[in-house]
Amino acid sequence: MHEVRVTAPKGLGPEIARIAIEAGIPSVSVYDVYAYGPNEPKEIVSVEVATPVAKKFIDALVNSPHYDPARMTLTERTLLAILEHGHQDEITQPMIWSPPAVFDTLWQNSHITPAFTARCVIAPAILAYGMLHNSVILIVIALLFTQFLQPVLAVSFGCWAGDGKLVLQGAMAFGISTALAILSGVFVGLLSGGPMLFDDFKPMLVSLLISSAIGVVAGVSSADDVGRNYLVAVAAAAQYAIYPTWFGLSIVTGLPDTHTTWTRIGTFLFNVASISTVALVTYILLGMRRSGLQRYLGKR
Repeated sequence: MHEVRVTAPKGLGPEIARIAIEAGIPSVSVYDVYAYGPNEPKEIVSVEVATPVAKKFIDALVNSPHYDPARMTLTERTLLAILEHGHQDEITQPMIWSPPAVFDTLWQNSHITPAFTARCVIAPAILAYGMLHNSVILIVIALLFTQFLQPVLAVSFGCWAGDGKLVLQGAMAFGISTALAILSGVFVGLLSGGPMLFDDFKPMLVSLLISSAIGVVAGVSSADDVGRNYLVAVAAAAQYAIYPTWFGLSIVTGLPDTHTTWTRIGTFLFNVASISTVALVTYILLGMRRSGLQRYLGKR
């Protein structure tokens, strides 16, 4: 369930309300406000609806001739509940977020902040220690807050949207998280020494199939209200984080034979490519309207 709020120049409120009603929204609120800064009166159009209806309204608005992001502000937020008499089976429908909402969410999760950096250092360090001692509990704890999935999805969605900035940001965030995972593995290896007891690496083909399945779920989940989406990130992290952390540890404790080393590096790269590609295909199959998103991006 989402609230969509549009702040527009005065006089456009009734037209935006008409677009919302035509999108299937039964009740639309329009009220006057005064915007300091530009120092002009504006109107706010607000609706509280099921997620798919919110998507339909946003798609219709950004594709209408009245949409001008230079003069309008469009916000979308998740609601816990809509307390009104109605059909809850319709109000609570979770599918599908609008493309601008997915776009901004992936941007937010791909920024390189102190929290992002801390996760990229501490999670692989715990993972490395768990791999040294083959501790399943520590490995799972580490995978719960690794930062691998969202940057990869940002690359996929950025390619679909035709937005080079998001692709670059996602790739940079992914590269930094990978490098920090290797360094964390080296650091833990220097402190604890070897040998490494963890050796649960799947064959490349099996790993590729698992990554493809995760790519489907990850692509759908990034645009869906249902379920605990962070658990998808845990599954994806198992396909990502173990390999750079293993490599960092192995630099200290000793790399295996050349064939095994290159096989694991190749598996890591194939996992990344698989999840990214399958997520990209999933975004396309979800039926998101790319034209509206590109118009939204082109005028922001």
